[in-house]
Amino acid sequence: MFPEPFRGPQAAEAGARPRLIVDSRAHNFGSVERYSTVKHAFRFTNAGTGPLTLKAGSTTCTACTIASVSRAEVPPGESAEVEVAYTPSGSEPFRQTAVVHTNDPENPRVELDIRGLVSSRYSVSPDKVVLSSVPAGDSARGELKAYYYLDGPFEIADYKFTGTSHPSHFDAEVESIPSDQLPARATKGYRVWVTLKPGLPLGAFRQTIRLTLEMGESADRVDFPVPIEGTIVSDLSIVGADWRSSSSVLNLGDVQSQKGTTRKLTLLARGPARNDVRYDVKTVDPPYIELKLGESEPLSDAVNRIPIEITIPPGQQPAIHLGTDQGDYGLIVLGIKNHPDVKEIRINLKFVIED
Repeated sequence: MFPEPFRGPQAAEAGARPRLIVDSRAHNFGSVERYSTVKHAFRFTNAGTGPLTLKAGSTTCTACTIASVSRAEVPPGESAEVEVAYTPSGSEPFRQTAVVHTNDPENPRVELDIRGLVSSRYSVSPDKVVLSSVPAGDSARGELKAYYYLDGPFEIADYKFTGTSHPSHFDAEVESIPSDQLPARATKGYRVWVTLKPGLPLGAFRQTIRLTLEMGESADRVDFPVPIEGTIVSDLSIVGADWRSSSSVLNLGDVQSQKGTTRKLTLLARGPARNDVRYDVKTVDPPYIELKLGESEPLSDAVNRIPIEITIPPGQQPAIHLGTDQGDYGLIVLGIKNHPDVKEIRINLKFVIED
């Protein structure tokens, strides 16, 4: 916001002053498709005797912008257009405001109001497939529904699993939804059954199914990704400080290079195979991580425990292992023998080594 109105180069001339007329300060877009960009040009006319200056100001959200101001200075008797653009991402009715600053002393701040309703040609729900607490050795199935709300063709032309976490353990089946089972306004619909096959390692998993939707007479194609998340559980489990079983992540935190750090976990074995199960180390990454796997010992008549000690020794170079674009998690994989369902256990290590 400006403390004083703008003053054009001729505003100081005796009797010369701008007078702003805006054809309309509000515009209703009506129904707007989600994720599409709509624009409206507001007409600013200078009915005064001095030049009118225009400058784009703030807006009430990042999705609303002043796309362009056709003329920064408008001579007397002429007009300019201020174009406001909006890209809705939600599903609710919207109302936003864009501000234009001028040197008209009667209108130093002009608020332009835009509003409308968000609609969509299609929808996919839910926004995430959650397969929680799947027993090791079992399969699981989740459901997606895709609907079309206009007349014309609509189909799921293709799908693929694009995540790096064991894509071969996932499959999908697409079937048409009968017209008498469609929700209000929907003209067509499909059900997608997402299947998790047996064999994933113990712990959390993440995957993505990317649906290719083809719609309309022009056969427009849209790729729509849906995350898949869940956890494989069994009578083998890990407990300990800073361990998150929901994501199979041990948070080692910020590690000082000159000091290093150590964490202790416990592997608990229940069930009829607890005395027969054997463990070995398949993967340690980065290789400087030290792993000690203790002997199995009874915790109670029904539970055995195996101590695990994980150490980052002093003297390591700075490194980032946060499971992000900055750096992947560190990883320990324990091989499991003599268990009917579980073949390995993965321990993701989250840490940063600092000087």
